Formats: sequence, C-alpha cells, structure tokens
Amino acid sequence: MQPATIVRLVDCIGLRLNAERMIWGTPSGLHLARWSRWLCGLLLAAMPAACLALTALPFAPVRQPLTNEIAELSALTNPAPAQIARLRTLNKANNVLSKSSFNDGKALRTLKNKLHKLPDYAAPLDTVASNLVAVLANYYNFVGALLVELPPSTGTTNVQKQYDALAPAVAKLMTTVNAAKTATLHDPLKHKVDKILAKANGLLLFEFPLDLTTNQIDAVVDGTYFKTSATAATENLFSAVATETNIAITVSAIDYPRGIFFSIPNVQIGTFRYPVPDLVTFTNRTGVYVPGGEHASGATNGNFFITANTNEVYGIFDCTGPDFAIVKGRFRISVSTQP
Repeated sequence: MQPATIVRLVDCIGLRLNAERMIWGTPSGLHLARWSRWLCGLLLAAMPAACLALTALPFAPVRQPLTNEIAELSALTNPAPAQIARLRTLNKANNVLSKSSFNDGKALRTLKNKLHKLPDYAAPLDTVASNLVAVLANYYNFVGALLVELPPSTGTTNVQKQYDALAPAVAKLMTTVNAAKTATLHDPLKHKVDKILAKANGLLLFEFPLDLTTNQIDAVVDGTYFKTSATAATENLFSAVATETNIAITVSAIDYPRGIFFSIPNVQIGTFRYPVPDLVTFTNRTGVYVPGGEHASGATNGNFFITANTNEVYGIFDCTGPDFAIVKGRFRISVSTQP
C-alpha cells in the first residue's frame, strides 16, 4: 500500500509524452508532479490565446509527411502539372499548421477540407484525431481529479455538476474516432472543460475565518452547532508546533457535553488537503463529564484543508465516523516554535 499523500491545493499536473501521443499525467501515490497551480492561473488568465490555440504536437502525424513531400516536390527541376497542383494543395494545408489562432478542431477540419482529394492523407488525419481525443479525454480526467481536491463549497458542488454533465459528450467523442467526427465535436467540448477549469481555479483557496479568534474552533456536529476556544475549558488544547520541516497540530476541544480531538503531525507550509484517517487522527466525543461515561468514536472518512504559515494555521474540515457526521468545521491556531 502506498503511503498517504499530502495534496497541495496549488499544484498543476504536468504534461507527459508517450511514443504515440501527448497525454496528461495522472496523480499517483508520491509521484504527483509538483508544478504550481499558480502557473495554471497565469495560463488561465491568457486563456483566449493559450487554451484555444492549435496544439502542435498532436498534429505531428500529418505535419511530418506534409513537410517531407513539400520538400521533395519543391526540389523537382521540371515538375509535371499534376505535381505542381499537388504542391499547391500541400502548401495550403501546411499553412493551416502555422495558424496560431486556430483551435484544434478547426485546424483539423480545415486540413481535412484541403486534403480531401489526397486519399493517402486520410490515415494521418485520423491519427491526428485520435491524438486530439486522447489529449482532451485526459484533460477532462485531470480536471475531474482537480475537482476532488477542492474545498467544500456551494461553488464546488455546482462546478462538479457541470463537470459530470459533460460525461455523455466525452463518451461520444471517444466512440468511433475519425477526423470528420473529431473536427466537429472537439472544440465545443474543449471550451466547456476550459470554463470548468477556470471556475475550479477560482475555488482552490478558501476564505480566512475572520469571525473566529485565534485558537478557536467551530463546526456542526450531528446537526448541532459546536464552538469553543482554548480558554473555554481547562482541558482544551490548541497546539501548532513548528519544526524545521513541518508543523504538528493537536487540538482537544470541549463544548460541554461534546468534544473534538484531532492530530495532524505533518502539516506543511502552504495550502494542502489532508485526508482522514490517512493523515489526520480524528475522534468525536460525546457524554463528556456526563455521569454514565464518555463515548469516543474515530472518523473513518473526511478531509482537512489547511493553510499554514510561520505564524498561524487555519483550516476547514468535514468528516464522518460510524455514528457521527461533522460538517462546516473551521479552526484557527497560533504557531509556536519547538523549544
């Protein structure tokens, strides 16, 4: 079993290249690409130029034979009229590949129109279509993986619904791939995925809890509001101890007769997701200081989203256990340096 991974909320999955086509790398274990999502934000800011421009690499199967044949025909000292006409057609097609303003589907459609009388280019065009479908399908999957990492919010719920609604269009794109079909379906779908990514980019970070004081926590526990602070009970502990490599968080919070305990030993500077129970030990307590005894239950599922700097950590969380559900959890803790 692979160790749990702290998932940075400001990452961007890198591009990889296999022997046939460009694909998006998918996050796996400790092998997540550590490219900043701030770079993604910069790319999104230039979306009309960057996201809708022709992507060069998937067109290699048609670009290379065009280049080679144009060079061969251009080198002829006494070409026949048919060769002159063919060279003219090839040059017009080749010019499409230099149209940086063309998006991928439009470029493929224009190439197909210009080369439709040259049957030996049908297979390369279909290979281009296959490449574009592979890139877009993996792009769609990447956006889906990003949505899983978003902090919970109404915006996250809405953008997830928009993403899920694209599944039939993605399935249609991937069925019976050829140049004609891909040229029609690609760009509208790509544009919709681009818009979802842009929305997701704006949802990556969560608001600072201005209404909480330092060393305070609140949440909704089984439908009941829970709120307490370090000074509200003698047992309460809000600890965030910084070392050279991380911050260790321990919170023990009582809002009589309920209690919350959680420990996160390896919090990193920045904004990350910490899954429960892999990286967070969480216990829900009921009947605290009540005659008949306390009951404690560990969380089996959930996520903490934490932003940490050298002075303070703050976060939001949801988690569930065998007999409890906690939503809308928030906290602030001041950071102390290890003696």
